[in-house]
Amino acid sequence: QNLGSSLITITSVRVSPDLKIAKIYISIFEKDKRDEVLERIKFKTKFIRSELASRLTIKFVPELKFFLDDTLDYVEKIEVLIKKIHENDDKKGNE
Repeated sequence: QNLGSSLITITSVRVSPDLKIAKIYISIFEKDKRDEVLERIKFKTKFIRSELASRLTIKFVPELKFFLDDTLDYVEKIEVLIKKIHENDDKKGNE
């Protein structure tokens, strides 16, 4: 399965204290394809882990768990709310 031309960014990686699990947070630009792309990435987890093992000189590669990072969506919602507040303040000031 190909990931296509989706713009994917790793936004954060959190590794457990025992280094056995890595939680990888990703941002996918195309909102309508996020779930599909995340499932494809999860499907390729074994391949990604084996690639890491072949490229890194570490004792073992942690189990990889992928999650969508919705921080940018949250920021966008807050910006829209702030903009609406300013617009309402401007309307009240003009009355």
